[in-house]
Amino acid sequence: MKHKIKLFKDTAFYSLGTIIPQMLNFILLPVFTRFLSPDDYGIIYYTNSVVMFIFVLSTLALNTFLLRYYFEYRTADEKKRMIGNTFVFILFYNLLFLAFSLGLGRYVTISLKIKVPFYPFFFLALINNFFNTLSIVPLAVFRVKKKARAFVLINSSRVVLSALLALFLIVRLKWGVLGKFYGELYVNILFSIIYFIIVFKNSIINLNLKQIKKALRFSLPLLPGAFAFLLIDLSDRVILERFISLSELGIYSVAYTIAFSINFLIIGGYQAFEPVLFEQFNKKRFPDTVRFIKKYYMYIIFITAFVLAFFSLEVFRMMATVKFYRGYLYVPLFVMAAILKGEYYIVSTILIASKKTFRSTLAVIIGGLGNIILNLWFIPRFGVYGAAFAKPFSFLAMFLVAYLFLDKDLRLKITEMTGDLFSFLIGSLIVYFTIYYFHVDLILRIVIFIILGLVITKAFHIKMGRYIMKIKSFVMTGSLNDQ
Repeated sequence: MKHKIKLFKDTAFYSLGTIIPQMLNFILLPVFTRFLSPDDYGIIYYTNSVVMFIFVLSTLALNTFLLRYYFEYRTADEKKRMIGNTFVFILFYNLLFLAFSLGLGRYVTISLKIKVPFYPFFFLALINNFFNTLSIVPLAVFRVKKKARAFVLINSSRVVLSALLALFLIVRLKWGVLGKFYGELYVNILFSIIYFIIVFKNSIINLNLKQIKKALRFSLPLLPGAFAFLLIDLSDRVILERFISLSELGIYSVAYTIAFSINFLIIGGYQAFEPVLFEQFNKKRFPDTVRFIKKYYMYIIFITAFVLAFFSLEVFRMMATVKFYRGYLYVPLFVMAAILKGEYYIVSTILIASKKTFRSTLAVIIGGLGNIILNLWFIPRFGVYGAAFAKPFSFLAMFLVAYLFLDKDLRLKITEMTGDLFSFLIGSLIVYFTIYYFHVDLILRIVIFIILGLVITKAFHIKMGRYIMKIKSFVMTGSLNDQ
């Protein structure tokens, strides 16, 4: 019971830490779209997409090693040495990696005829990437120690300060799109000092090459999966840059940002339940824990996703200027992908907890390769819609393969998928006919959404009265009655 109460509290904090930056981005989006053009957004999102791939090479998935093996060390000194050793390795490795990237980057952008110039955009993005890598060990420390409040404070305040400084540079000082890059850089420099303080307080600084080899043996097999996951998440924008203008790419990216604002739930819940599943894996009540997480985690994701899908036009009218409006038609396809992303996170975490990292990696590789094939096939024929359409199919393939890779007894014990798949299929069909086929007006969309919400509630076997009483009990007393 205690771990479930703790899970709810941590999920709330992690979700809050993710929703604060998301809310700020929503609040600032009308301002940014007024002062930045679709071309500017194309530059921002294209460089971000490329640097996300570089970030994976920079971190080598060593934060996952920390999360997985922290609990296997018995003494406090062993744990501190593990933290300090990992941080030292990441620091020096990334100093060399940054020098290599800055030296090679200009020639790559010129030879590939990329529309975004290396100086100043990729140059600043690579420096920002270096400072971002310094955060992974301090944030992992807060997660393994289950200090959700500290995690939220550090992570959200960095994003909030970056956004506010970018706003000042763009609106007040008229720096244009460069204000976004420099706003992040100045705040990253400040927070790097904080990261060093956190590490020094929670570690013993050392360099243990034997332990690093062990860490790399665990984490390197995860890299192909991490790259493949990024291929699903970001490769569409890299490929689209070859076929459409930066302006159209900017509109597409704003639509993606609005749709995946649901990440505050997906990532917030994942950050809370990942260490719990790792810790509980070999215990008797592990299947019950997974069922409990999956039931409420996916139910909330489903409801939130369909809100965005049904009312994407209204959200666009609130959040962006008229030159971005046509992007609302891409949102329903993106939120279908977001639902499947949440499903995958649960199954993937179980695979990693059972040390089946190769299976998790292979599932993402299959999804990633499928995404590239679909994008290369659809984009030349259907343009932006082809990229948007490929997204949910890629996440679906990744999730189904990962699910099939679970040991048979685990599939039987912890994952009843009937309600999820039924809700996804029915919801997707209703969204298609409502948004794309009949172009239903607002009032009727509200009615259809309420009916769909009731169907989803029934499919997940959620008894709303009992559910509301649980939430009320948790808010009032800090405890849950989980019958």
